[in-house]
Amino acid sequence: MTYPSTCLCDNRPHDFIPVITYAHETTFAAYDGTVIARCPRCNVLKTFPPEDAKGFDPLVQKFDTYEGRYKEFYGMFEQMGNLISRHMSPPGTVLDIGCSVGIFLKVMQDKGYAVSGIEPIRQAASLARKRTGTTIFDGALAEYLKEKRTPVDCILLNHVMEHMTDPGSEIARIRKLLKPGGYLFVGVPSRDNVIFGIRGKYWEYLLPGEHVWHFARRDIRDLLKKNGFEIIDTLATSDARRGYPFLKRIYFSLLTSCNAILGMGESYMVLARKQPQRSP
Repeated sequence: MTYPSTCLCDNRPHDFIPVITYAHETTFAAYDGTVIARCPRCNVLKTFPPEDAKGFDPLVQKFDTYEGRYKEFYGMFEQMGNLISRHMSPPGTVLDIGCSVGIFLKVMQDKGYAVSGIEPIRQAASLARKRTGTTIFDGALAEYLKEKRTPVDCILLNHVMEHMTDPGSEIARIRKLLKPGGYLFVGVPSRDNVIFGIRGKYWEYLLPGEHVWHFARRDIRDLLKKNGFEIIDTLATSDARRGYPFLKRIYFSLLTSCNAILGMGESYMVLARKQPQRSP
């Protein structure tokens, strides 16, 4: 059985081939009936929830996780902010699309950038607004673009693209918000890592209840290049799993070390620069 659907590689229908099926699960019972399938053209993976779509919500938010682990997330985002500041020194304007509770924005604000955000979940937008004291648009990108906007120097799209139904169209919209030569920072979970290779459907960051797409590094690079961006820098990181029991932490630290040796990670970050529009 295949799953017909359009793909981000060419926006044409393809018969996706199942590679992971959740059935009669105990650990991940909420995913029962979900299939993750592969595009036969580009090999990207896509989630196909059961017909009733029970338990599937691409807009899910985890406020308690971010707030409860604020220092940990601030440190993670600071590493990403350092990647950006190596190529774009402050001051400059930074827009975070899908800014959640505003921790990444706060990092960039503390580095001296003028920041603003877009967040479709009202509660998260309110928390981001309180944290940064700056403008947070409460809504989706398409709604934000209904009014004329001043182009910015850098846009953050961190762990958002995997939730999008049509990432290519969103990237095209984002280009309009960037100044000529502006920067786009993209971060996604990457299946190019040792832990996914071993754990498969039990990899914690596959999250088929909320992720539409499951990217490899090449998928992101190809998508950005196709939409007029030049790859400037990359970063791969893995989760330390500090809340896990001691022996599990040791086990995952070994796998994380393997990722580092191989230049892989559970998260893949790309900094890309907007290129001039080519003539037809």
